[in-house]
Amino acid sequence: MASPMYGLCCISLKLKERGIAYRTMTAKTFSGLPRAEALNKLSKLCLDNSRTLLETLKVCKDIGARRYRIPSDIFPLITFSYPRHRF
Repeated sequence: MASPMYGLCCISLKLKERGIAYRTMTAKTFSGLPRAEALNKLSKLCLDNSRTLLETLKVCKDIGARRYRIPSDIFPLITFSYPRHRF
């Protein structure tokens, strides 16, 4: 019998205990800033969240979690569109 593969979800007490958290930005905050300032703030936030993801993956390795659910807002204000299919 194969041993189970454990993982962490994007909101985890294990991560919180280590001070690991992602940051986000709302569309209202973004639109309330001058364009250059908003883009600068957003890019720094995305870079910080990428570093947070790296630290999170290190924690997963340390605790033996082989799966991790990445939060959907790791890159705030970015949405993905999927083509519609006709059935």
